[in-house]
Amino acid sequence: MMGKAERDGLGDYLRIFVNRFFMHDEEVAERLGPMTRQMIGETPVPIAQAQARALDTRREIGPLIDGFPGPVEVIVGAEDRICPPLLRHPVAAALQGSVLTEIPGCGHLATLEAPEAVNARIAALIRRVA
Repeated sequence: MMGKAERDGLGDYLRIFVNRFFMHDEEVAERLGPMTRQMIGETPVPIAQAQARALDTRREIGPLIDGFPGPVEVIVGAEDRICPPLLRHPVAAALQGSVLTEIPGCGHLATLEAPEAVNARIAALIRRVA
């Protein structure tokens, strides 16, 4: 898709990929889809390609977090189709004392879809640290 984006721009990429962010909720797609497509669409193609390569080639996180002294709050949208909650369970399990929070009815862009819920979890983490 990134090769096609280099030739033709990000149009097809935006149409296909951004729709996956919001597959779980038509109203959220209508509310956040245009803004998300615009923001991503303003990204120069070489930067979008570099980001896609980084995501495709990133190392497994397990060895990087092993032994991290925490505290950690792992937040994921319960309806995330890009990075499903099931993929976050091992991350939380590897971090002693971590808290895994699945935001109900929320997809991949939890900070946009449910900012109050995300902020509440971050505030809870800050209270735990304090």
